[in-house]
Amino acid sequence: MKRIVQTIGVLPDKFSEYCSLHDQIWPEVSNAIKEANICNYSIFHFNGHLVQYFEYSGTDFEADMQNLSQSEAMQAWCSICKTMQIPNSGQ
Repeated sequence: MKRIVQTIGVLPDKFSEYCSLHDQIWPEVSNAIKEANICNYSIFHFNGHLVQYFEYSGTDFEADMQNLSQSEAMQAWCSICKTMQIPNSGQ
């Protein structure tokens, strides 16, 4: 099993909207995540950042992440979420 932790910023004025969206995750997105062999997926908020944790139980992480990113549901979901996020600067 592979454990993944990622962080990203969230716009302060979009935080409530972001939380509301994630409180009602679309079933198609949830299914796509499961099909990508991801489990124990959690997002935490800490000092203006979102901390994402999940466990990967598949055998080809890159292929599963590629398939997940190409899912129509995930693309639609990410296009909404992206407007609320601040990408990390790599620092």
